[in-house]
Amino acid sequence: MDPDDRDHGHTALREAEEELGIKPDDIALVGCLDTCITGTGFSVVPVVGLLRPGYPYQLAVAEVEEIFHAPVNHVLDADNHQRCQREINGEQRSYYEIWYRDFRIWGATAQMIVG
Repeated sequence: MDPDDRDHGHTALREAEEELGIKPDDIALVGCLDTCITGTGFSVVPVVGLLRPGYPYQLAVAEVEEIFHAPVNHVLDADNHQRCQREINGEQRSYYEIWYRDFRIWGATAQMIVG
């Protein structure tokens, strides 16, 4: 959150506009998920919102390379949650991966979905 953000929803709407070009009035906020502490120590509050299909995104290419859509029933299905491990800075870390077609959802994003 930035100091001027009123709440987590305001932060999410601001970030969505900055990174994806989504106008705040075009998102219907549903609510927040549980706070996620990332492997790098950041505290993230995931905010869920609804957006109409076919939205004309305007990517901030310095921050976002590509957008893809995956069915919610696929990403929430525990059978698609792979627990993985790898060594990072000499320490074994575990994380989740969720594959959809050729797209890999992993790290903090997968952690939030699984949570």
